[in-house]
Amino acid sequence: MKKRIMKVVVFFVVLEIIITIVNLLFWDNVHSYTRLMIKEMYQYEGNIDVVFLGASHVYRSYDTEIADGILQKNTFNAGSSSQDFCSSYYLLKEISQYHNVDTVYFDVGFIMGRQEETSKIAVNILSAYMKNGFNKISMMWNELGLEAVVDFFLPVRYGFKVNFISLYKEKLSYDYKSGGYSYVTYDNEEYKGNGFVYSYLEADENTAFSGYIIDEEKPLSDMSLKYLMKMIEYCDKNGIKLVLVESPMPDATLEKTKGYQTYLNYIEQIAKENQIEFLNFNLAKNKLLTMGMKDYKDNNHLNGIGAKKYTEAFCNLIIGLKCGTINKEDMFFSYYADKLKNNFDDTYNRVKN
Repeated sequence: MKKRIMKVVVFFVVLEIIITIVNLLFWDNVHSYTRLMIKEMYQYEGNIDVVFLGASHVYRSYDTEIADGILQKNTFNAGSSSQDFCSSYYLLKEISQYHNVDTVYFDVGFIMGRQEETSKIAVNILSAYMKNGFNKISMMWNELGLEAVVDFFLPVRYGFKVNFISLYKEKLSYDYKSGGYSYVTYDNEEYKGNGFVYSYLEADENTAFSGYIIDEEKPLSDMSLKYLMKMIEYCDKNGIKLVLVESPMPDATLEKTKGYQTYLNYIEQIAKENQIEFLNFNLAKNKLLTMGMKDYKDNNHLNGIGAKKYTEAFCNLIIGLKCGTINKEDMFFSYYADKLKNNFDDTYNRVKN
């Protein structure tokens, strides 16, 4: 009996060693923005007051250094690639365990909102760097089922790199161990800290400004609606102010998107029913914000110049609304058709439809 137990123990010890070696040699987390974002969230000096939450539209849109200065609060960009409404919910819960969050600005853009199923990649991207605990295990088990067991021990599944020699050298470097940025600094973009990524790319007439199709019968998927309502409930119970936001996208993309106004109406209705704010900067009047080709990196993301312009406009609006010096209705159109008619960006004119 003792020999059998010993064999089992030895088996699991050897298995753990093999798993550790495989993850060490072949898992490329060195070049991950999310690794640094979550690390900085846990190690943040002081309290995080304001959180920007969502997918790549978020981590490319909100410059936290600018936001800190205007809002006079500690802001944090918790955006991550492919982050759907489900993973946003669990990430907010994780951040709230370590910080007394006052306000959350959640990007409810239709690209993620129409997603029918939880993104396994999004869950893996976050869970790989979250601390072990009930929230992480709940996210993985509820959304991945038995696959969670594999992902828990083998995050390498979603970041496999063949050239393990160079990867191992990078993991031994001081920059990697200390949370430096050299491995997330590229010619066309770089990680700036606290979740924000600055892009130097600039869209032009050759950019593929293709539109999207939104199901007008069900503008928001069942999964997205479920977790949006869970987030609303969580924020209400924990005294967190939740504001729904949609960051700017090029008009050359939006005017080709079928069902966009239906989506906006649906989100606006949810916001009204739950007495929360919805700020859609794709309906901004020119007195608030006017974007151009030079402000975008591609057909739907802001570049660094655009992020600076948008963050300043966003934060000044928040201050104005709080002080009562700005009326929301004066800053936004009610319908996208009116915005397109009166304040279209130059992507609309410069790109052949």
